[in-house]
Amino acid sequence: MRCTVALLSPAEQRSVRVARRGARAYFVADHYDVKGFLLAKRFPPGNSKAAYQAGRFDSKWTKTCLAGRPAWNAQWNADVWRALQFRPASCGRTRYRFESWGRNTDAGYRFSIRPARRPRCALHFSATVDGEYGIVTAGPTVAPAPATQHVSPASRPSSRPAFRSP
Repeated sequence: MRCTVALLSPAEQRSVRVARRGARAYFVADHYDVKGFLLAKRFPPGNSKAAYQAGRFDSKWTKTCLAGRPAWNAQWNADVWRALQFRPASCGRTRYRFESWGRNTDAGYRFSIRPARRPRCALHFSATVDGEYGIVTAGPTVAPAPATQHVSPASRPSSRPAFRSP
């Protein structure tokens, strides 16, 4: 079975839509610091101090139910998932990841999902912001999980130039 959107169950497809809507709603809304100053437009969790200073955030892959129900439940209280208004309906083997970067028109995010039916496959849904603050979505792009990547000698990049100029 190939790594495609067809692998996603209806609940996983709904999860992707919810995360994308949550990211858009967060970006469009105004956010203020403790002194009342308007902050730059960001994707979640753009207002956490560490993420705001670094300019980049990565939630890492979520746990599955195999980690135990208390651990699975606790992870959804993290700022990023609350900002996205995202929480799967039931405990399962599907894993999620959210990454965001930049401010204003340099902002973007990538929401990744590893379907329960094929956990070594990762589907990535991303978005960037254009010059007029419009959110341009893309995806899914398909990539194998890092543990399954294999580079054969024939596909490795060559150190020699493609052609020689005279």
